[in-house]
Amino acid sequence: THRRRPFGPFTRRRPFGPFIRRRSTPSPVPPMPGPYYRVTFNGVPAVVFSQPCKGDNMPKEHPCGNQTNNFASFTLASLDTPVRVEVTSLLWTSELGNDTNIRPSQLRDRGIVGPIEELRSSEGKTIAFDITAPCQVSVEIGDEDLLFPDEDAYYRFADLLLFINPPVALMPHQFPIVTGSSCTSSEPDRSCVIANTDDDCDLNITVGIDQDLLFRHSGGDGLTYYKWGDGCGYDPKKIGLMSGARVFLEENVVVYARIVSEGGEGTGVYGYGIVSNQFMGGHKNISTASNVIDLNGNSSEVFGAVVLDSVYRNVQLGAW
Repeated sequence: THRRRPFGPFTRRRPFGPFIRRRSTPSPVPPMPGPYYRVTFNGVPAVVFSQPCKGDNMPKEHPCGNQTNNFASFTLASLDTPVRVEVTSLLWTSELGNDTNIRPSQLRDRGIVGPIEELRSSEGKTIAFDITAPCQVSVEIGDEDLLFPDEDAYYRFADLLLFINPPVALMPHQFPIVTGSSCTSSEPDRSCVIANTDDDCDLNITVGIDQDLLFRHSGGDGLTYYKWGDGCGYDPKKIGLMSGARVFLEENVVVYARIVSEGGEGTGVYGYGIVSNQFMGGHKNISTASNVIDLNGNSSEVFGAVVLDSVYRNVQLGAW
């Protein structure tokens, strides 16, 4: 089963020490704000979501600079049809060299990521390649030792992550069926509601027993955001799941909240949307909000969601 690994505000860090070659040339400092990349899948422009670093509950061990996670996703129609990917780095200059790394490199060895082609581009640098199976990759355009000349470079780097999702038909549970302004669960003996933005930060949301909560995309080419006030201060909005409750996230949906269960069994979060704790603004109130998705009942699962900016863990499943 393909499950997207959750990630937080920090990208992978390479070892740094006295035997790592250092250069005096500084790595590029991403302008704030972006965009830093353009991405197309099969020739169709994709939404590139940019998440600035917000820090965590260990600021000395994990200092937060102006690095960003940038990512785009594509859902395969079938497992038999590859996707053509084009990436343009708007940060690239000739001083960064002409190398390109797509990680993990084993995906190229296994033929899941095809040969890299360099395309003509009026700005930055553009590459293209095919991906033949569900996976997640990071793309670095430029020579590694020029992108990361010193330790500080890791705290000002704008990475790019690409999520190639398996077909929706392979999800453990299918999305509800929408008719007008209402929805019907795809499974019998279940109820369904469509989410809406509630400005009341004092009122949390409860998904009832054997109920589906659907976060819909509003249409168009951009992202659809579900925000509550200013993010409810240091205590983000909480979506509570009763036994058998499920949350469904359509692609290119961003939900600024936590999703937690109070011991309910058989709960789940499904879909290729984003759940973000960003509105805590770097303040890590670990006593009231530690995990972004915290499903502590038996037989609970998370499939496909991107989860951002936890205090402690992005996702925790099962009992303590």
